[in-house]
Amino acid sequence: MTGRSEQTVVMSNKLGQAKSLIRDLAGYCFKDGNILFDALDTTGLRVQQSNQRLALLGDAILKLIILDDWYPTGTPKGAGNDHVASIGSNANLAAAARLHGIEVCVLTNPGHRGPVSQATLATTVEAIIGAVYLDSEKDLDAVRTLLDALGLSIASTGNVPAQNCNSLTAPPFSGALDSMLRFACYQAFNARHAITS
Repeated sequence: MTGRSEQTVVMSNKLGQAKSLIRDLAGYCFKDGNILFDALDTTGLRVQQSNQRLALLGDAILKLIILDDWYPTGTPKGAGNDHVASIGSNANLAAAARLHGIEVCVLTNPGHRGPVSQATLATTVEAIIGAVYLDSEKDLDAVRTLLDALGLSIASTGNVPAQNCNSLTAPPFSGALDSMLRFACYQAFNARHAITS
């Protein structure tokens, strides 16, 4: 097999893995494999900006869904900003990619050695969010299901506003640890401020 055909096989295998992973994780089946391929492609060889355009869209959709879940809570604007910053951080997105096996599906340059960087993983997760949004014909419920499955929603993380947990989150922790600490603080805060009937 030539180097180019080996690379094609690797790319095809990674695309198949990603399709299966997203189907098994979130129950979503891609209609157009090319858009998922674009989301996974960090090489810039096929499309000049690789997955950057999809990631920009995915980042906006992620923020929209986080804020859509936050708004009905009635908590201050700062709480909404905290949710977006925590859930949408590169560290948290990359942790979700590693936890759920997305890392092995990322298409990198053939000469790339070593682990995929945190920034590249975060961008890829955002691009996958954008890809699901477009492939599903802009179905926010399909995207919300994906975010819940990846642990990237308010409901799935137990995220609470940092103003209730400042002593626990400075300096900031990353990803899952931050979410666990915030959730523990949220439970303690609610227990102290419980309304008794």
